[in-house]
Amino acid sequence: MRITSAFAALLLTACSSAPSLFTSDGRPTQRISCSGASSWNDCFAQADALCQGAGYEVVSRTNDDANRGILMACRRPQ
Repeated sequence: MRITSAFAALLLTACSSAPSLFTSDGRPTQRISCSGASSWNDCFAQADALCQGAGYEVVSRTNDDANRGILMACRRPQ
C-alpha cells in the first residue's frame, strides 16, 4: 500500500511539471497565447507587460488555424 501511494505521488509530480525552456544565454522563456486576439500587437503588449519595460525578444511565433502565440524572453536589465 505504501509503495502504491508513493508511486502515485511520484507519477502525479512528473505529469504536472514541464521543463522550462531557456535561450542560449540562459534567460527563461514564456509562451504567450493570443488566440482570438485581434492583432499581433495584443501579444506584444502582453510580452511588454511581463517584462516590465525591460524589453523582450521574440524567440518564435505560432500562427496556425487554431493557435496564435509567441515564445518570448525578457531582455536583461541594463
